[in-house]
Amino acid sequence: MRQQYRIAVILCVLPFMLFMSSVEEHHAANPLEFLGKVVNFLVLFGGLAFLLYKPAKKFLEQRALDIDRSLTEAKGSRSTAEHRLEESRKRVMALSEEISRMDEDALLAGRREKDDILLEASEDAARIKEQAQLEVDMLSRARLKELKAYAVSLAAEQALVRIQKTITAKDHAALIDKSIEKLEKLHD
Repeated sequence: MRQQYRIAVILCVLPFMLFMSSVEEHHAANPLEFLGKVVNFLVLFGGLAFLLYKPAKKFLEQRALDIDRSLTEAKGSRSTAEHRLEESRKRVMALSEEISRMDEDALLAGRREKDDILLEASEDAARIKEQAQLEVDMLSRARLKELKAYAVSLAAEQALVRIQKTITAKDHAALIDKSIEKLEKLHD
């Protein structure tokens, strides 16, 4: 604004200085001629100022209104932007809290899943151990039966060998007769 004021003063004073200088230096300036030029200058610039005053004022007022409107819009935009920024911050904080909550939930779910897996694994291990024990017991019984059968067969073989050594032909005939008698009694 100050610079515009300086330019206006220079533009007003410059014509006076031009009028004061003379093309011919040996002539003295006539004060009435100078006064006429000043009046001419005042009429010319005064007329221009009179003619341009209303349009310039209207332009400046319109420009001031435009600037005020722009400032108002800028304030509204700024308040809207600040409101959006605050909402965004709240959303970020809410999301941060939600992420923390989800992390905690995931951690708890992971721990529960781990506990469930460990429990299931221990149950499976117990079941496998029980099955293995049952198989061992079955195999032991089967082997015991085989062993008993083998012992019985060995005992029978040894008994047969002893009987064959101790029983004579006469004892043999007496046993056969005794067996036939028992069969007859059973048959009757």
